[in-house]
This record gives sequence, C-alpha cells and structure tokens, in this order.
Amino acid sequence: EAKVWPYGENLVRLYFRHVHPVFPIVSKVRFLRRYQVDKKSIPACLRGAIYALASVFWSCDVALRGTPVPFQQHELVDYAHQALRREIENPNLFVLQACLLLIHVTPPTIDSIEAPTTWTLAAQATACAQMIGLHLEPGQWNINATEKHLRRKLWWATFYSDCWSSICFGNPPHISSTSYNTAPLTMEDVRCDEDVPEDLQYLVEPPDTSFEVS
Repeated sequence: EAKVWPYGENLVRLYFRHVHPVFPIVSKVRFLRRYQVDKKSIPACLRGAIYALASVFWSCDVALRGTPVPFQQHELVDYAHQALRREIENPNLFVLQACLLLIHVTPPTIDSIEAPTTWTLAAQATACAQMIGLHLEPGQWNINATEKHLRRKLWWATFYSDCWSSICFGNPPHISSTSYNTAPLTMEDVRCDEDVPEDLQYLVEPPDTSFEVS
C-alpha cells in the first residue's frame, strides 16, 4: 500500500475497467466492499496482483495521465509473490484469485505465455483450489448463493489455466477428468456479484457498475 499510495483507488478502477471484463474471476462487489471497509483485510497477494495488472493501463486514467508512475510493475509483482508465499499456507478464495491473476503478468523480456512460471503457477493454483474444495460441487452446501457461484467460477478458471498451461508445455495436466464433480459453469455463475451498489460506485468507472463480460 505504501508503494502505490495515493493511487490505490485509481488502480482498482483501472483493473475493473481493463482486466476484469476479460478475466472476471474476482467477486467484484465482495472485493470492493472489503476494500472500502478495510483494504488490509484482503490478502496482500491479491491487492498486489490487482495493482500490478492495472498499472500497465496507467495512462488510460484521465486523472493519472501525465503523472509519472512512481513504481515499476515488477516491484508490485515481487511484493505480491512474497505475500503469496506466506498467505498460501492458509488458502482461501482471495488467495486463489491472486494465484490465477499472477499467471497473467507478462514475464520480463518475454512476451509469451510459454514462460516456465506459467506452468509452476498453474500447479500452485490447482493445489490451492483443491485444498479449499473447489473440485467438489457446492450446490447442496449450507453456504450463501454468491459463494456457490464464485466457487464454481474459480474452479473452472483453475481448470482452464491448467489445461492451457499443459498444452503450452506439452506436460500432462494436473487435473484428471475423474478428480472433480463441480457442475459446469453457467452465465449466472459469471453474472453473480457484478452489479455494484451505489455506495461503492466511486471505486469503479460508470460502465463497470453493472455486468459486462467481453
């Protein structure tokens, strides 16, 4: 937070404008509510991943355009990975979101998905997802509907990250077809928790207050 201050909210806004519509794995309203009330209650690895991915769109923010960027993306990524090494010891849905997002940070000097870290980070995300039971269908569980939708969404994001990294490296996938029973993803799973209530709308751009998936 000290590294990005006072631009944290700008970066959150950029993230939900440019990253979230094409990779909607963060539960938008849940994240924004926690960020508003106490941002440090969100694992540092997730905040770092969001700040890092948003930072490349710095010049797209009218308020930031012309202001020098006070940090390098790799600095935020390094902080996020350091935090992840601590926080993955007690994995939760926020930590898994960080695992999945960090896969998509472009490696230095390599503009390609076939970086070695893609494979190892996908394995890490898979292990995290299995540790918190996302490979099990939550439909009959006694948890709220929003969490059920989010758990399905994160499982399938993990599954496809595993599949694509497997294809990229010619390695067998970490997830076998018999190791999960999570129901197929529906548009309702993706749509859930996307409509931002009025008191949180200052944290996103006007088009991002409602459901939008590319």
